[in-house]
Amino acid sequence: VSPNSSNVVAQEVKVYAEMRATDNDLLIANCRAFEAAAAEAAQRAFVDHELVQVTDRPAGAFDAGLCDLIAQVAADQGLGHRRLSTVAGHDAVSMRKRCPSAMIFVPSVKGISHNEAEFTHPQDLSNGLEMLGAVLLRLLQGPPAAPGGSR
Repeated sequence: VSPNSSNVVAQEVKVYAEMRATDNDLLIANCRAFEAAAAEAAQRAFVDHELVQVTDRPAGAFDAGLCDLIAQVAADQGLGHRRLSTVAGHDAVSMRKRCPSAMIFVPSVKGISHNEAEFTHPQDLSNGLEMLGAVLLRLLQGPPAAPGGSR
């Protein structure tokens, strides 16, 4: 807000919105709905508006072979696992366009993540590190099998 004063009518306001979805059609539809709502709100308020798209991160899947390998390592180590989708700005999301990519997440207490209250038990951190090491060792032996196939 500029000027940033509680008793002055703002000359300019910048609003940042981030749209995320694992379904590209849903993502596009929601972006269009947001654009239409912003235009309508600006018209009702008799103000100018401008939308600027800073990044475009379409949904996409991680490498199926790596995901299968991670799931196998978790099972071999007696750890529970589940497949998660992510459209956040993790490096692995950007790298998947250049090379096979996947991620290993470890559980945080109460599912709180990216927050000052986030806490992960040391044993869960250790399990994640051991999984990463085991995955890397298996990758040194050769690329993961194609989904449903063999090495």
